[in-house]
Amino acid sequence: LGDTPEAKKRLMDLERTYWPKQRELEAKSEAEAGVPAPAAAVAAPTPEPQEPEPEVKASARDSAVEDAIPLDEKEAPPEPRVSAPSRLTDAAIPVPEETPEEPSVHLPDSIPVFRLGRDYRIEFSADGLPIGFPVDYIQVPNVGDPDSFACELLDNSMRQDQTPSFEDGNIVVFSPLAELSNRDFALVITNRDEKFRQIIYEPGGKVRLHPLNEKYGEEVLDRRQIKAIWRMVGRYERF
Repeated sequence: LGDTPEAKKRLMDLERTYWPKQRELEAKSEAEAGVPAPAAAVAAPTPEPQEPEPEVKASARDSAVEDAIPLDEKEAPPEPRVSAPSRLTDAAIPVPEETPEEPSVHLPDSIPVFRLGRDYRIEFSADGLPIGFPVDYIQVPNVGDPDSFACELLDNSMRQDQTPSFEDGNIVVFSPLAELSNRDFALVITNRDEKFRQIIYEPGGKVRLHPLNEKYGEEVLDRRQIKAIWRMVGRYERF
């Protein structure tokens, strides 16, 4: 046909009229021959894009608003149910009556008694406590010293016409725990003997042993000569 404008125009007319007519005839022939026409491809529907839901975050403002809500508007936890006590149960439990406390009774302490004077000697330990055999025991209340002991006087060296006076046969109680003061009546224990006297402190660490009976002489001892001094805390009388 050439490459002229007329040829091009004719070719375009053939494409518009001939080729569609030819395809229609071919389709009709195939239909009569029983050949099914190819099914047109059906495109799957494209899902519409969905916008993502915005993430909800708790802000400080939300917390502040929640704190500002009164307690009575918030959901309060259920109150616990308290059942009333059963009258039958209360009546079945006896209430103990208070028993008044009995006054405490202080029992007297049992104290050993040793004889002091004449030809009797008391054996003492290195600490100045009597370890010999007592001749008796007496009950003396409120002494409060487990090492306390008593001596039965067997002379009149501490007897005088005025009080205080200690007769032959009197029993005096001594306590190693009692504090000693000047002019106290005490049992003075030395390496040679033991005497019941009134003690008077002298200058230079001396101790004067003063008997109340003027017929007996005084003694002045150095503290190094004295083994122990136990103060008298009481007198025991028998009837």
